Formats: sequence, structure tokens, C-alpha cells
Amino acid sequence: MNVLTIANNKGGQGKTTLSVFISQYLARRGKRVLAVDLDPQCNFSQRFLEMEFDENDPEIIRPPLNPDIGEDEAPWNGRASSADVFLYEAAVSYTTPYENIEILPGQSKDLLRVERVSEDEVKRAVHEIFSRWLHEAHLETDYDVVVIDTGPSKGPLTTAAIYAATDILIPAEMEEMAVEGLYGMLAYWNMANLQRPAETPINLLGILANKIQTRNSIHQHFYEVLCEDPTVGQFMLPQVMHAWNGYREATMHGAKSIFDAPPSTNARQEAEAVCQLIEERMSHGKAIEA
Repeated sequence: MNVLTIANNKGGQGKTTLSVFISQYLARRGKRVLAVDLDPQCNFSQRFLEMEFDENDPEIIRPPLNPDIGEDEAPWNGRASSADVFLYEAAVSYTTPYENIEILPGQSKDLLRVERVSEDEVKRAVHEIFSRWLHEAHLETDYDVVVIDTGPSKGPLTTAAIYAATDILIPAEMEEMAVEGLYGMLAYWNMANLQRPAETPINLLGILANKIQTRNSIHQHFYEVLCEDPTVGQFMLPQVMHAWNGYREATMHGAKSIFDAPPSTNARQEAEAVCQLIEERMSHGKAIEA
């Protein structure tokens, strides 16, 4: 079972869009996918479920009642989320309208509780709990791939997702601050690998240049500079993603998949090319050397 974590500590890099597309692409290829939302903003969850906003606090986003559990069934009271892994070391996934995709949605309030822990020993416990759950919950009997969307931070949730991953993908806009942050993300990956047995390193599938605007010379400049950079260049994926309007539309709740667009659509063709490359690199275990 592959555990793919899509991560970048900066916001707006396209992590959720990629999480959606990769989940849908792999599902259409016959892979059984578990989507896991570890971002308190819960945008990944909203793509697949009718999430609810708390009446007393509109910033609280929670999953709907899960038809597979009872309202009086402890500890869930009818709802389940990815935060349950950290709070109870157990979780119940939701079915989605998409064949072969189930989701463990986010719950903003509880995920923020986990994200705000500060003591080092508690942070280590968060990392260990998530890895233990992934390997002890026998997920491999039900799923072929776990796709994890993370928030814009290097907090306990993102760290737990990276430490538990078999593969990671780093999307990045071709803007100055995002580009500068890539060196920190590579150091983050190296640090996580130091905590892993040498025989099971975390495969870095690559850095994906994302949200490129064709007529933006700055985007093209940064992409070319990164490809030639002695540190970053070896990690740059040969495929890129542009800022197509179709991508935004395809990540809205209830929208058709990007892969339902006409085959000649630029956005669909590009998304398929990127997802195919990701699948190949995961399938072949093509790690990039640190």
C-alpha cells in the first residue's frame, strides 16, 4: 500500500487540487483509494462530502453524520474524522459518490487541537500515533493507496503525514517566496528520512511546478532557474501544471471530475499526464536520492 503525502508548508500551492486529481485518477485506474484530510481548513473533505458549518461558530467545519455508525456509538456520536486517529487511535471512513474512493474527512476544531500541541514529547506521540494507525489498522486489505492532503504548516499534523508516508510530492508555485521555501521542504524531507530505517526511505516523487501562467515571464524564469539549480534541479518533475480555469471548477463540491472533461481539453490532458507520472513513480518505487 502506497501512502502518498502531498505537502508544502506554504499555502496556496495547489496541494488540495492535486490531492483531488490524484485520488480520482487512481480510482479510475482501479486503485482503491483512501483520501485523508489533515488540513483544518477541510477543503479536501468538501470536495467529496457535504460538510457542515457549526451554527454557533462558522469557522468550525465538521463532517456530516456517517451512515455506517450510530449516533450513540462511542466515541463518534454519528460523525467521524481524521482527528479521531490522534484522539482515539481509531477512525471510520465515509463512502463518496466516486467509485473506489473513501474519505477520512477533517474536522477543523479537533485538528486544530492536535496542531497546537507544543511539548516535544507530545509532538512525537502525534507522529507515532499516525504511523502506528496506518500500519496496524490493516488498511492494506481495503485500500491500495492512501492520499493525504496537508495544511500550510510544518506542524505536528504535516510532520506526522510526512513521517508516515511511503511517497511525498511537493507542489510549488513559481513565485519568489514559494521557491525560497523549497530548500526548507527538502531539508524537512531529509530530516524525516533520518528518522526512518535505511531500508524504507521516504520516496520523494518530485517537486511539481504548479499554477504556471503561460504569459507570466516570472513563472517561466523561476522554473528555468530551479531546473538548473544544483540543489533543487534534480527534484523538478518534467511535467508542470498551469493555472487553467478548469482546475478551479473541478475542485468545487458537486462538480464533475476534471477527467470527465472532453479528452481534447488542455486541463484534462495536463492533469492526466501529471497523474500518470505520479502513478508510475509510486509503482516503480523511484526514489530520488537525498
